[in-house]
Formats: sequence, structure tokens, C-alpha cells
Amino acid sequence: MLDRVVRRRTDYNNSARVSNSAVLSRLKLAYYRMFAWSYGVVGRRSDLVLVNSSWTQGHILSLWKVPERTFVVNPPCDVAEFLTIPLDARRLDDSRTRKVVSVSQFRPEKNHRLQLEAFEKFLASVPSERRSQFKLLLVGGCRNEEDTARAGQLKKFAAELKITENVEFRLNVTFDELKKCLMEADVGLHTMWNEHFGIGL
Repeated sequence: MLDRVVRRRTDYNNSARVSNSAVLSRLKLAYYRMFAWSYGVVGRRSDLVLVNSSWTQGHILSLWKVPERTFVVNPPCDVAEFLTIPLDARRLDDSRTRKVVSVSQFRPEKNHRLQLEAFEKFLASVPSERRSQFKLLLVGGCRNEEDTARAGQLKKFAAELKITENVEFRLNVTFDELKKCLMEADVGLHTMWNEHFGIGL
């Protein structure tokens, strides 16, 4: 988190007012540094530290600096339902629509905008007569009105990129619908760089 703020003077939790102000950005950075220092002091007093992924381990080690007491314990995940998805459900023929599927909540740090930009660049590399064969499915939950508005802004951005016909938004789907989306997927896509645990891929 600190590294991101130092390098870019911004993060996904900043309003435009903070991001565009050198003074407010410095104050937020000072706050982050003070918080990280106190978090490290408290963390170093732990007898045993369990983290849920190698990314989280690296993050905690950089702050708490107790490698001899820090261990990764991957949480158990019930994947029984996903094992029922047949791997040979799709016929591989040239006429079938190929689907890139992204599964994540519509939060700023998930960076759906980057996914749309990347997909637009990909479509630009495909012969125009074949572009209709490719779809990007953005599947995810909206926790509140802000997330719903964010999904609406992403739809507008897809229209600006002229890829609306190739992008499908599936919001707040049921678990059965989620399994169907995953069954249709040819490619999985994820653009959050610092996920602790839970990447759909």
C-alpha cells in the first residue's frame, strides 16, 4: 500500500481532491507511514502469525519483520460444486463465441477499466469479420449504490471504446449463474494486483 502511494501519490481509496493535491497526498502518505509503523510495533509482539496467502505473507513480513513466526495457512475452499462443471461441455469449432470471463465485485481496486481497455486492444487485432466471435463477460456483485453506479460508468466506457456489442455485464448473479459463466469461459481475466486471497482464476 505504501509503495503504491509513494510511487503514484494516489490509491483507489482517494477522492480526486486528495489525488490532485500535493499537500493532501503528502498528509495521507504521512498518515499511512505512521499507521504502518504502529501496526508493525503491535504486530511484532505476536507469538504466532498466520496469513492466508504468499502475497499477504510478503505484506506482513515487510511491516512486522518476524519471519520465524509467520506461516502461510491457505484457507480451505469448498470446490465440490465447481468439480461438477464438465470440462468438455463446449465444442471447439470456429463458429463458437469465445468468452473471456472476469469474476469480481465492482470495486475500484478490481480495475475493470483496464480490462475493457485491454479487450478493446485485443479486438483491434482481430479481423473485423471475426470480432463478433469474442465476448468479455464482467461478472460480479455490487455491494451498494456506488458499485452499481461504477458498473454503469463502465458500461458507458465500453460504449466510448465502441465495444458494447462484445461486452456483457452480469451483476449480482446467483451461484448457479456463476457456474454457468465459468463453464462458458475460454479465458479468465483478473486485474487486481494485490489480492490477498480469493482470485477467481
